[in-house]
Amino acid sequence: MNKYNIFYVDDSPLNLEVFQEDFSDTYNVQTCNCSRSCLEKIIKARPDLIILDVHMPHMSGMDLLQKIREEDFIKDIPVMLYSVDDSDENLVNGLSLGPEDFLLRSMSKAHIKARIDSRLDSFQKSLKASRSFMNVTLELNDYSVKVDDQKVSLTLIEFKILDFLLKNHETRVMKEELIESVWNTVNVQPRTLNTHLSNLRSKIKNAGFQIKMNRNNQILLLPQKGEH
Repeated sequence: MNKYNIFYVDDSPLNLEVFQEDFSDTYNVQTCNCSRSCLEKIIKARPDLIILDVHMPHMSGMDLLQKIREEDFIKDIPVMLYSVDDSDENLVNGLSLGPEDFLLRSMSKAHIKARIDSRLDSFQKSLKASRSFMNVTLELNDYSVKVDDQKVSLTLIEFKILDFLLKNHETRVMKEELIESVWNTVNVQPRTLNTHLSNLRSKIKNAGFQIKMNRNNQILLLPQKGEH
């Protein structure tokens, strides 16, 4: 089973190191120690959950939470605030912004993990069971695909490739990112990916988009000629 991706923002290098030590075996943990510069990194990473230290210089975790909620690509990702300050004022102010939870540093590792798992599980269950882009729909529960309501038969690998591309249709993804997501390893021959892409293109030839790879090994979805 793939690990969930967590993005943790804290101005204290020690706090970041401790969190990595405590939870890197359970989650894929990405960190940032500057609240002002991390927003772009969060957008690029699109993690499953974000944890923000409340008291940071330049921009507090509460201010950063508000900015996250204004970004279309990440506004729905669950966010948890994290603080050593358990005063009523701090808790009330933080919870008023609508985070999924408020963690306190006095909590045990097991307590924090239980809260993180609960929020991740709730968020995953709330996700739609289907994914659509233009005239293509993927049913995530039974791995079925339709193009213009016509069912298309894909292999599991082809389905995973298409799912990853549709999920990231607004960006150019690197070939290595796609390989790691689909095969859970980077040790896959480029020829293998190219073969699967070729078969996938043939099977969804009536889709409203084309799967293209540029000279920088970036894969992107482009409208078919004549599509607007």
